Amino acid sequence: MIPSLPAFPRSLRVFGLMMAAAAVLVSCGNGPVEAPPYARATEAFKNGRLTTALNLTEKLAIASPPADTTDRARVLRAVIYTGQLIEPRKIQ
Repeated sequence: MIPSLPAFPRSLRVFGLMMAAAAVLVSCGNGPVEAPPYARATEAFKNGRLTTALNLTEKLAIASPPADTTDRARVLRAVIYTGQLIEPRKIQ
């Protein structure tokens, strides 16, 4: 025969069940979702990281078939390259 263990109070059993459910939910979650390349590129452009923005939009700009963000990526690249061409003229 198995000796009986003392019963836990109801509130403690409910708390334990809630903690177990929370642990299961947290462990089943997907990691953080990374933003799409175009969104990261626009954020990099806003922060002045032009090389990063160009690298992120490179594949988008030449996508075949064109994606939803292909035209926007091309425009962003054109703006960055135009700014890089005009800037040396202002310095002289």
